[in-house]
Parts: sequence; C-alpha cells; structure tokens
Amino acid sequence: MTFYTEGMGRQYVRGREPTVDDVMNDWTEKFCVYNDAKIFISTFNVNGRPAPHHGIPGWIPQEVRPDFFIIGLQEMDLSLGTHISSSSKREHEWLECVRASLPKQGHGHTLVAFHRLAGILIVMFKSSDTKVRLSDEFTSMLPTGISVMGTKLGNKGGVGISVKMNDSRICFINSHLAAGNGEMERRHQDHRDITGLVFGRYPNTYSLFDHDVVFWCGDLNYRLALEGVESFSLRAAVIERANTRPADLFPYDQLFNEMSAGRVFIGFRESVPQFRPTYKYDVGTCMWDSSEKARVPAWTDRILWKKRDPLMNVNQISYDSQMSVIVSDHKPVYSLFHVGIREMDQVKADELYIQAQREVDRRANELLPQIELTLTDIDFGEVFYLEPICMVVPIKNVGKSTVRMNFVPPHTKSTISAAWLQVTPLNYTLNPGEEMQISLTAAIENKESWSAFSKNQDKLQDILVLRLEGGRDHFITASAIYKPKVFGVTLEHILKRSPSHAMLIDFGETSNIDATCPPGVPREIHRLVTALRTLGHDRLNITETLVDNDKFSIVRKALENDAPNDLTLINRMSPTAFYGVLLRLIGSFKDPLIPDHHRAACYKHCTSPPLLWGEIAKLDTNRQALIEYLTNYLRELVSTSGEARKHLWAWSDVFFHDNSSPRLERDKCLTSMVDYARDVSCFHTSASFSSIPRPDPRLRVQLPPPIPPHRSSTMPNAKFLTRMDKPDF
Repeated sequence: MTFYTEGMGRQYVRGREPTVDDVMNDWTEKFCVYNDAKIFISTFNVNGRPAPHHGIPGWIPQEVRPDFFIIGLQEMDLSLGTHISSSSKREHEWLECVRASLPKQGHGHTLVAFHRLAGILIVMFKSSDTKVRLSDEFTSMLPTGISVMGTKLGNKGGVGISVKMNDSRICFINSHLAAGNGEMERRHQDHRDITGLVFGRYPNTYSLFDHDVVFWCGDLNYRLALEGVESFSLRAAVIERANTRPADLFPYDQLFNEMSAGRVFIGFRESVPQFRPTYKYDVGTCMWDSSEKARVPAWTDRILWKKRDPLMNVNQISYDSQMSVIVSDHKPVYSLFHVGIREMDQVKADELYIQAQREVDRRANELLPQIELTLTDIDFGEVFYLEPICMVVPIKNVGKSTVRMNFVPPHTKSTISAAWLQVTPLNYTLNPGEEMQISLTAAIENKESWSAFSKNQDKLQDILVLRLEGGRDHFITASAIYKPKVFGVTLEHILKRSPSHAMLIDFGETSNIDATCPPGVPREIHRLVTALRTLGHDRLNITETLVDNDKFSIVRKALENDAPNDLTLINRMSPTAFYGVLLRLIGSFKDPLIPDHHRAACYKHCTSPPLLWGEIAKLDTNRQALIEYLTNYLRELVSTSGEARKHLWAWSDVFFHDNSSPRLERDKCLTSMVDYARDVSCFHTSASFSSIPRPDPRLRVQLPPPIPPHRSSTMPNAKFLTRMDKPDF
C-alpha cells in the first residue's frame, strides 16, 4: 500500500483517487472500450406560452432514434411570482408536451430526470431500446437573476443533469443568460456563475469540470455586434442577409467573437450555424419582429459542448432550427450527437491498479503541482451599488502533472471570500499546459452596502487562498472603494446628504424640483415621484418593473450627482424605469420605514385605519412625512390603474422588510393606509381617538381627494420584488 491508497482495497474505482486516475487515464486503452451513444439535444424559449396538449408538431424530428433526448426550455412560465413559488401545474403540462412531441408521441421513452428553476426547465428521456447503462443521476440549479433581500431570483440562471453513462460521466446544462444588446458582460458573468454548479451529495460531489463531456444549451442571449444597429437601413440589410445568406452574419456574432478571444465558454466548441437567426419573430409567423422595438435578428439559442477525455469522440451529426414552429418569438434549435461512451473492463482495471499506485509514488517524488498566477493583487477601484465589476485572473499549469485546486477559507474566517466579493469557479482541474481564468466580481447589494455604512469604512479588502492539492497555497488580495450615497443607507443619512456639485452635463434646467420637496421627504424620492407624475401614469407598465442594469445605473448616477434635477430630461427613460428605481431605493434602506419594534402594533390595527395612523404618528417625524407622502402617491396611482392595486404587495415589502410574518398582515396595513388618508381616517374616528398623537404640522403634505376603499385585499403570496418576472425583451 502507498500513502495514497492505504486501507482502500485493491479494486479500482474511478474518481476515488485523483492521482491514480491520472495514471489510469494514460493507460485507458489497456482496460476500456468506447461505444457510441446517440444523444439528441434541443433548446427552446417558449415565451411563456401555454403548453399545447398534444405536443408541438415539427419540433423534434420524428425520424431520429437516439438513445437519449435532452430538452431545455426557457420562459416556461412568466406568471407573476413564478420566481418565488413555482407552479407544478405549468411544469406538468410542459413535461407532457415534451413527451408528446417525441417520436411515437413518447411511447417507448422513459423519463430519467428533470429540474426546474422558475421558467427554466431541463428534462431527460431515454429510449427503451438503449443498451447504455445509466447510474448516479443528479440534478442541480443556480439562479443568477436580480438579488432581492440577499436571494438571487431565478429569472435567469441554469439547471443541469449529471449522469453516468456506462463508465463516462456526462453533464447537460440548460441556461437563460442576461438579455439586452448592452448586457454582454452580464451574460459573461452569468456563465461564470453557472460553472459553479455542483452535483451529488457530500462527500461524492461533482463540479462541472469533473465530467468527461459537458453539453451546454439554452437561450444564451448573445446578439450581433453591429454599431448603429438602430438604423433602419442597417436593420434592413441584416434582415436581407439573415433571410438569404445567414452564415455571412456569423462573424459579427458576440458569442463567436468572445469565445475566439478566450473570454467566455473557454474550451467549449460550437459548429457554425447554417440556419437563420432564431430570434426575434412575430408570434404565430416566420416574420421578423415588427413591434416598436424592431429587434435585430440574432442567434440567441445555442448548443455547445466540451470534452475532458481526449479518447472520447464527440461527433455532431446535425445542428439546425425548426422554422415551422411558430408558437413563440424564438425558434427551437436542436442537435444530434454521437458520443463514444467509455466501458471499463473491471478485471483488467484491477490488475493495473497496483501498478498505477507504484507509478503514483514515482511521480509524486519528482512532480509537484505548479501554476503560473500572473495577477495576485486586484484593485477594483471605486465600485457602485448594484453595478458589478468583474476582473479576470489568468492561471496556467506550468508543471508536468494535473493540478487540482480550490479556494479555501483563510484560517481566520469561515467563508472563502467577503460578502462583496464573488469568486467563480471555486474549484478547477488543469492538465499540464492548460490555461483557465478565475473571475472575481465586486458586487455591492443591500447587505454589503449596509455593512459598509455601519462600519463607516470606504475601503473594502479581502484575501483569497487558492490551495493546490498536494502543493502550496497561493494568495490573491482584492480591494475596492465603496462610498454609500443614496442607495443602501438609512433614511436619516439620505436626508442629511449634501447636494453634489458634480455637474458633468448642462441639462439646461429652468425649474428647481427640490424647491417643492416637503420637509422630511428625501429629495431623491421626490424627484422620482415628480418624474412619474410628469410623464403620466398612463405610460406606466405596472407589471414590468424590471429595470435593466444600464437604465438603473443612469438614474442612480443622476440621483447621486443631483443632475439633472428634473429626471424627465434623461433621454429615453420610461416611467416604468423610474417606478422600478423608486421601489428599489426604498427597499434599500438599512432600516424599514416601519421599524421592527413597531411592526406588531401596526399589524394589530391593520383593519382599523384610525388606529393604524395613530401608530404611525408615534414614529419620528421624518418617517411620518415619508410614509404619508408615499401613500398619497400610491393613492393617486391606484385611482388610475387597477393593476397598481394588485401590486401593492411589493410596496408592503419595502415598507416593512418583514419575511417572518404572514404576508396578509402587512398587505392589509398598506392597503388601509392607501385607501384611507390620514385626515380622512381621523375625520371618521370617534372622540375616543382624540388623544392620538398628531405629527408636526410643518411636515404635512398636500393630500389628493380620497378614493373609496377597494373591497379586495388579496395579494400574491410572494416575497419582495423590485422588478417583476416579465423578461426585458
């Protein structure tokens, strides 16, 4: 026995001893044979459409007879709250639709595994005729969408299935990455995050890079890199090429160029699509997008693969889309692969095992893992709220043996990195001469901003420990500057904040919005509400408060720099964007508008507006003023929009910051305050309420006419969302 295998017996078990696996991999041909398995993969963004009961004709070729079908769906469900609580009904309908779309309407096919993350679904079927053995099936998921109260929502992210086919471990990933022409870096980060998927149960876990082959499909959302794409003439030229010679456009494809430059999907392969771009079409047709947004065609839907075992052959037999399928604004993409699956002769492997142990001893004496780490001191500079900055650290295996490395917590901490610093991947395996990149992302969300604000420290610092298995530790230092300003602070701080003089652009303003701001109301909130009133509620889409990164960044800078004072002067900014920013701003306060110690009293009087307003009057004057100001505005809003009342639940979340109590109580509190203004509720109260404290009269806000209370108080059973689940394309 060697020190590597003492007490493990004499049977070779692949994956148990990585150092022995290295030797056995070199001797694979002595104890393994490879047999073809046929794998069919399809990805389809179904645009929230209901599942056709009898399958989708024309989607899956009926003449194919693979061993396995792997289907990835995106936007399976776009209903309100799907990112919080999934609907098993919609999931079941689409599973049955997929089955009915298989050859022979699914007869002779068995469901192996499936996994769902909000609207993202991956499902695997096997043919009853296959001779391939399946074992160790695991599923996993990783959300990458917006973070709400410290939790990532599943509006974007990835799901996966890990399975052992004979003696090869195969992984299938289905993902939906960030949308938008200007969100390429966000897509890169989504990909890097999803590579952190882990399958199995401790201690038998597998990372993405422990698999012999990884297939990755989904709506990756990469677009064509064309300047001036908004130009009508340029779009017409792109459409003409997309219709006649689509391959001519592929050199402009973002994903193709980024993969070629080694910035994303490193080591993955993809055949050049010979089919038309799969997005965006008018639903029910094969006509390009004729809406006001006039989307430029793009290959958003892709299938890629990567193999680790050099002896495994991965042959792509077909790669195409189905133009005849018109149920969505995307077209489904499919590919058929023939994959050489390893089958091990256990007797021969056991005979070689003892020799492999001796070879491990010999190599261990002369080989130690060595890497080249070109960057060890990372300075992000100044970072901003909800504006992630990513930096990449290249790593190369310069030794003669495979390097297995993983990040570990420093001895003084229990976590690998500080909360503001995200690291992906956390573990990796590099063969001799191979290179990879570690992604470090500085991301400031509510908890990170609250922590920095409480400590009154602008400097963020952390030390990462990268441990090589059988080698030494390497250290990477990371630092950033974060100055809490408007978001992620307290109400008291934002009220005391001095006006900024960073006027970078002269907007030619003739009025001073801040002059009309009531006492106790932050001028930043007043500017947002004023902009919403100016632009009009008729243009506000209350169900689409998903503020993309670019728009949020523009409005955040305007609020922090106090320019422009009149937010409506910002070009191409919709009232929906201002509404989403307003929700996010109030939700970012370190302390809720209605403090924790006051919450129970408000819940107690949630159906009695006079008593409820009496409890509000016990708060400090600034909170009273802001609560009255916001409920007055919401009263205006619900009087003009029936949808607004249905979405008051989002406002109750930002008022209370309470995830521990039943939703109904806080929803009733806010509904009461919106339906009954302070003056109206107190006017109807009896003399027994005459002793209720009244606020400082200087803080009173002009009230609009009261509206009748709405009878329905039903609210969706969901957590706080600063943006809804409808996609932004």
